[in-house]
Amino acid sequence: MKVLVTGGNGYLGWHVVNELLSKGHNVKILDLNLYDFHIRDDLDFIKGDVRNLDDVKKAVLGMDSIIHLAALSNDPICNLTSDLAIEINYNGTKNVANLSKEAGVKRLIFMSSCSVYGGQGINGLNENAKLEPLTIYAHTKVAAEIFLKKLADENFDVCLFRSATLYGYSKNMRFDLVANVIPVEAVIDKEIKLFGTGMQLRPLLHVNDAAKALVLAVENKENFNGEVFNLGFNEDNHTIGDLTSKIKNSLFPLINIKEFPGNVDSRSYAVNFDKFSNYFKIEEKKDIIHGVKEIKEAIESKEFSNPRDEKFIRVKYLLKKGFV
Repeated sequence: MKVLVTGGNGYLGWHVVNELLSKGHNVKILDLNLYDFHIRDDLDFIKGDVRNLDDVKKAVLGMDSIIHLAALSNDPICNLTSDLAIEINYNGTKNVANLSKEAGVKRLIFMSSCSVYGGQGINGLNENAKLEPLTIYAHTKVAAEIFLKKLADENFDVCLFRSATLYGYSKNMRFDLVANVIPVEAVIDKEIKLFGTGMQLRPLLHVNDAAKALVLAVENKENFNGEVFNLGFNEDNHTIGDLTSKIKNSLFPLINIKEFPGNVDSRSYAVNFDKFSNYFKIEEKKDIIHGVKEIKEAIESKEFSNPRDEKFIRVKYLLKKGFV
């Protein structure tokens, strides 16, 4: 199958492309490569922008399916520049979807976020729960979902994933995600920081398991018809405090946790993933300790010469480059 991955050179995109190739698919990437990661020379790579209609037209031509990941996928970035967030996350999604449909693409898989649920607390929220986006990023995801559902029909199938917060190793790494920053602090600072009460709830998902789910959706025989799936696993709903303690006790027993009280992040939600688990079967699912251990080992082996380099922390890098 011919599959276009927008944002295919990013943190999640790196895993998605590898998973597609391992399944024998023909892969094309559309990516602006904002973070200056290595571009593979064995793939059809279009350095382009989802806001640019010519770039998108060229990318979607001849494709069977689209996995649409390209976005400003970070709350701090979107809060800094709401207009740019809307241009890329919403208008860019409209461009990809409209031009894909015009080109005869059969299916589009969209990566939304569980952050659309906002601060609704401890109850496991299913796909029918009220949406309460608290950030610009979450608002752009809600708007894109609404648009895509309306665009879907029998000839243009759409599947929507509301993803848990990702973690885990990637060649195109991010160290600005809640679980990924813990091994950086432990290895470099010899302490782990805990901000706020630690009671904020967050569902987590290994980045490679997310990639597997996206590829399973591409390969699904039946139409989704705009179906929404919370993407993750029930057992991976954690409070930030419990998550931090679990990682410390398992991987960094000699490292102390330093607490910084105060209200830091009002987002807090536990999510129900029954629908996803009943529909998709992920083989060899990763667990949080294994996933963070991979990052720890990569840092200790100096694979990333400086994990605090701006390119691994999205908002710092885009500010440095003058993109926002």
